[in-house]
Amino acid sequence: MKKILIVSPNVSPIPDVDGGAIENLATILLEENEKYKKNKFYVCSKYTNEALNESHKFNCTNFFFYKKRFQLNIYEFFTRIFLIIKKILFYRNYKITNYHFWALDIAKKINPDYIIASHGIYENFELFKDIFGRKKIYAWINRNQIKTKKLDKIFYKGICCSNHICRVWDSKSKDKSSILVRNCYDNNRFYLTKSTLSRKNLGIPQDFFLVAYFGRLTKEKGVRELIYSISKFKQNNIGLLLIGSSFFKNAKNTKYQNDLKKLSNKLKVKIYETGFIHGSILRNYLMLCDLCVVQSVYQEPAGLVPLEAMGVGLPVIITDVGGIKEYYDGKSLIKVSTKNIIQNLYNKINFLRKNPKSLKKLKINGLKLAKKYQRKDFYFNFINIFK
Repeated sequence: MKKILIVSPNVSPIPDVDGGAIENLATILLEENEKYKKNKFYVCSKYTNEALNESHKFNCTNFFFYKKRFQLNIYEFFTRIFLIIKKILFYRNYKITNYHFWALDIAKKINPDYIIASHGIYENFELFKDIFGRKKIYAWINRNQIKTKKLDKIFYKGICCSNHICRVWDSKSKDKSSILVRNCYDNNRFYLTKSTLSRKNLGIPQDFFLVAYFGRLTKEKGVRELIYSISKFKQNNIGLLLIGSSFFKNAKNTKYQNDLKKLSNKLKVKIYETGFIHGSILRNYLMLCDLCVVQSVYQEPAGLVPLEAMGVGLPVIITDVGGIKEYYDGKSLIKVSTKNIIQNLYNKINFLRKNPKSLKKLKINGLKLAKKYQRKDFYFNFINIFK
């Protein structure tokens, strides 16, 4: 049994209580390990009381939570001060955050077989490499991250979520160190069942053709373009269910979100906003919809949204970008070009709205495709790297 330490970027906690793709995937990994017990996991993560409570459910993982200063007791406070002084005195030549230096101190006590940097600023792991050796240090990558010369010296391998991300990671290096481990979705949460909600609960007319978008409400996700495409419908019986926030749970509204609201009012698009909805209850909202659109306008690494939507039997439209287009098999979802995206989205949404048989066929094929991206397969694909 290998000892594996996962160091999160101290942005959102593990277990996944505040959202985030990596946090969700890490939690799935740990939950599956409770069943199969192939490894001993350790996790360094941001502290929240909710995450701490969730961590008590795990027997095969030890969690270490990094608290903010005002959350520390007296012993923890002086321990933190001692670590900061130690960093300044002995490791001033390294660029490493106080959080990562704290995680390094834990790693020394654990002496893991492998250390996984799950997102964040990867340069923080240079000192980990110098102490534990490069062959023990892995990067877990779910973004467009190029392996620079410095990162090449730090990381032995990069665990990548799509072929696109593998290519990006290796693009500046002769040494091809990427390992493909495709993302999964949480099939324990996203499955075809009856919703516990009704459209009436959300004030949505029953006869509306309802389009869903869920995820981050940011420019690169193309939410503005989706609103413009919906505005092209002259009928009054089409609406957009927007689920999400700018970042994670409790994120404040951004200027982009406020601009979206102004735009929808100006264009008279019927939008129903929910804010952040946790994955544990998200399926109940999705199952009120007729269609899901994932209209990313940047090189999307390989989002979980299409898989989660197909998992609940929701037909999906995606764009031809990054790793997300690797889900496309010609029959289980619809792919559109980002060139002239507004018109392209309108055309496909309108086609599906007028063709219930095509919509039903997408639903059936999507459910089949989703079965190829389930928790168990992801778990074994991931841990097999460390045999």
